[in-house]
Amino acid sequence: MICRYKRLTTDHLQPQDCRQLLEVAKSDFMNCIKKADICERLSAKDKVCILHYLEALLILKHLQRPGVVANMTVEEWHERVHHTFTSEGVSEIRVVVGVKQHKTATHQVATFALTEEEEKWFKTFFDVVRPLLVKGDQPQKTFFISTKGEQIYNVTNDLRQLHEKYKLLNITSQMVRRTCETWTLAEYSDVQKSLFTKYLAHTNLTADRHYREKTLHNICLGSKLVTQLGSMSKPMEAQESTSRDGLQDSDSIESHKRNYFQNLLKEFPVNIKQSRPKKVDCKRISPLYWHHCRKEWTAKRNKKRVKHIIRAFPARRPKIVQLKKYIREKKWKCSELEIKQIAEAWKPRKLQNWKDCKALEEHIRLQNWKGLKTTTDIESGIKKVMTERAFLKGEAICDFHGEQISAKKGRKMQENKNCHDLFFYKDTEGKSWCINPSCTCHTRTYSKLMWKSSTEFNVIPIYKNTFGILMLAAKNIPANQELTYYVAK
Repeated sequence: MICRYKRLTTDHLQPQDCRQLLEVAKSDFMNCIKKADICERLSAKDKVCILHYLEALLILKHLQRPGVVANMTVEEWHERVHHTFTSEGVSEIRVVVGVKQHKTATHQVATFALTEEEEKWFKTFFDVVRPLLVKGDQPQKTFFISTKGEQIYNVTNDLRQLHEKYKLLNITSQMVRRTCETWTLAEYSDVQKSLFTKYLAHTNLTADRHYREKTLHNICLGSKLVTQLGSMSKPMEAQESTSRDGLQDSDSIESHKRNYFQNLLKEFPVNIKQSRPKKVDCKRISPLYWHHCRKEWTAKRNKKRVKHIIRAFPARRPKIVQLKKYIREKKWKCSELEIKQIAEAWKPRKLQNWKDCKALEEHIRLQNWKGLKTTTDIESGIKKVMTERAFLKGEAICDFHGEQISAKKGRKMQENKNCHDLFFYKDTEGKSWCINPSCTCHTRTYSKLMWKSSTEFNVIPIYKNTFGILMLAAKNIPANQELTYYVAK
């Protein structure tokens, strides 16, 4: 039952999907190969990485069965043939290796053709890595040996471990061979299908030189068809080059990822309140890229949550404690690093979006504005307001606090008491008002201690109907900076 389900859920795979492991793991593999090439000390993980990747290369790219990989001998590696063949007027070199012992009849030979680069990788493994794996005085006859110094016991298990390491769907040799064979039915010509089938099947290499060279030529052509499978956009004729214009493997993989992700979004729309889709659902929609799709879905939802959190603090930069409390109330999960990143990403919203900001109302009511301090000028002895932290342009610093009186009454106070700290403004209806900063309900208000200027200022007073007169940062203000607000001449 399980096998049947697995078969049904993987029928839609493409050749490039089956080879995703080779793309994902190549970076780590190349780092290990470079270490081996310069004779740098290799760790146990480095040896296993090279061993498993080369096994995967033969199974996923060259479509060989596990028995071929496990039974390939050192003698057969030494007897490899370098064959030059011509395709579309271009000469190429392929290295043909024949393996005699496998599950089929012993008189037939399983063959595969490596590129020059792949041969270098195999040579590095044989010359550098394999001697490190050999244990005892009697080395194994097989080309590939395990970390215990013995013949590979289970190639399929090695391939599964490599898929699990990179969190990919496990692709077996049967799956990749069936997928590629199905793909050729619609995409390849009859001549190409024949070459493809012969490459996957086992052949007799006779002693006749002419026939052997002809067979080697077909093997190399078949190898080219097999290794480029799925990377082309339309079938080619047999006499044409086996390389075709179209999407490369990496581009095609990214296209598949996007398509599967869109399918996931259709079934599970992103919502800030919603938990991420379960693994079972993701695997049902995308057996191969379920982990990528689930990760992308989570990132998209978290991005929306960050925007929502930032909007909850429209006027002033929230503290880490405030963010934690808000996230806790929403019953969301967020790491310390992510919370710090949210605080750093915060920017004040436009003034018209400051609606129902309870935190701002609380600051106005209690006059407990954070990030400000008062100091006394040594020379003049006059108090001034300084910043304790940085403020972003447009951020609310404090309000111009005091008693609201009519503009007429304010002008009389100026004439009689010579008051210079009064603030005159007009509301949305055009009525003139005045604020007397001599507040009796609070012991400390910052606005009346700020100096004012028409030229050198970093704070601008703005009337907001809900909150009165707000003092906003006219530009980015660093810490330990004196605050001066703008007044017209």
